[in-house]
Amino acid sequence: MKKISNRSIFFIIILLIALCISVLYIYSNDKQKGTIEVEGIGYATAVPDIAELYIGVETEDMQLTVAQNEAADVMSSVFKVLNKNKISESDIQTINYSISPIWVWNPDKEVSEFKGYKVKNDIKVKIREIEKIGNVIDDVVVAGGNNIRINGINFTIEDFNIYLDEARENAVINAENKARMLADKTDVDLGSPIRITVKENIPDIRAKSLAFRGSIESTPISAGEMSVSVSVRILYEIL
Repeated sequence: MKKISNRSIFFIIILLIALCISVLYIYSNDKQKGTIEVEGIGYATAVPDIAELYIGVETEDMQLTVAQNEAADVMSSVFKVLNKNKISESDIQTINYSISPIWVWNPDKEVSEFKGYKVKNDIKVKIREIEKIGNVIDDVVVAGGNNIRINGINFTIEDFNIYLDEARENAVINAENKARMLADKTDVDLGSPIRITVKENIPDIRAKSLAFRGSIESTPISAGEMSVSVSVRILYEIL
């Protein structure tokens, strides 16, 4: 095997040192490049176009079959009312059905006494004509009487991504305007974005609201105004 001379080793060492110096120089120049980091916030608002109504039917009787049949009859009446209000069966979903014994504590005998059975049937109804919700509630209560429970209303938007995209765009515009203003005031040229971080906030119901009434006699329901906000942090290079 041919032996490497001392001179060759010396030149190899010199080349390695030169390479290291070049890398350090490039890295140092890159680290010294100026940057501007800004935060932009964008908003989008919309009135909800869908109401989710949670309806419950609750019956009690000493005989389980009687309680079940009564619950079925009441729910059948509810479905007829929903159909009358042109709500599709595909927009009606059963979310809970339960049967449980009723025990009541007797303080005199110091024992729990059996008082029959309770049957609960809960459904979620999607109402697309949101202005009808007051009338729907009234009709359901009339149809089911004391066995009806209105367990809550949730408002949402069918295609929320439209408003989320709008908020993102507004956030980027807001951030870019801030960065350009800072660049102009400091007499530098703004380069391309180096890093972008996005944070999207869950929509909430604002205090500002719209009241929907099917008629003067119907239950007034406020749909509110949904809002989404997006914040972006953008790091720009200074040229």
